[in-house]
Amino acid sequence: EGDAVVYLPQQKVLFAGDLVLPGFIPFPEGRTPTIRNWIAALKVLDKLDVDTIVPGHGAVGGKELLKQQSDFLAALVGEVKKAMAAGTTAEQAAKDVRLPNYGTWVKYNEWLPGNVKLLYRELSAPAVEKSEAPPAGAGAGAPGGIAQKDAFNAK
Repeated sequence: EGDAVVYLPQQKVLFAGDLVLPGFIPFPEGRTPTIRNWIAALKVLDKLDVDTIVPGHGAVGGKELLKQQSDFLAALVGEVKKAMAAGTTAEQAAKDVRLPNYGTWVKYNEWLPGNVKLLYRELSAPAVEKSEAPPAGAGAGAPGGIAQKDAFNAK
């Protein structure tokens, strides 16, 4: 849904872009992925053979960064669903929902309410059937010979 990653299988490195933001609350304005599709994308990335993940913001790490991001998103979904089940409005949920385990993350107070509202709208909207796209997304594919040695990496 607009995010791109770069995977270097021989080096076992993943450049995850803004799908992985350790220690940062996501910027809620202008974001393209839905939270549900973001979680699904992280599950796909978790299947890759990766030792190093370079996030869009924050410290480089390993697969623990994927879990940390997934855990944050799951906590956000859980709390927003609770607020919705209690009949809370989006505006009130934005004021009330707190994720204390993430209270030290950058922009927690500023951007968490916007993420709550965004997710509230997403969860309130009727589900839309997603069309099947190629595994690499929007028609993109891996160039032929990507796993082959070349003059540069054979040295």
